[in-house]
Amino acid sequence: MLEGIKAYIKIIAIFMIFISFAEILFPDSSLKKFINVFMGLLLMVVVLNSVNKLLNYDSNITINTGSFYDEDIKEFAFSKYSEKINEEVNDYLFNVSEGKAFAEIKTDESDITEIDIIFEEGYYNDEILNYISEIYNIENINVKNK
Repeated sequence: MLEGIKAYIKIIAIFMIFISFAEILFPDSSLKKFINVFMGLLLMVVVLNSVNKLLNYDSNITINTGSFYDEDIKEFAFSKYSEKINEEVNDYLFNVSEGKAFAEIKTDESDITEIDIIFEEGYYNDEILNYISEIYNIENINVKNK
């Protein structure tokens, strides 16, 4: 605690020397009142910052940010990721199959578990399955007919 007070006094003394030096540089100029206001504001910031550091200097309080927000962020990010994958896969299927196939993506809490690709009756394309498996690194792809 005593070290914190010493540091506080040193900071204030150095800042007061700086203010005195600034007043010597601008004696009786039209800017003097603005410089005094600015220096006063800076002095208040330095003092309040030092007081804040003094009050929190030897604090044993631990702040737990918790995982509540982390889990919410992870869930939100994964939901956006799975929506994006779903959109990309369905756009790809629509373009390649000319509207004769679409996908349903199944997820658990943090991973895409499988993709069901539903083809119209009589339409099937093995290249589509290989492409989706390679691009999204998903091995569990089920093929269904409409």
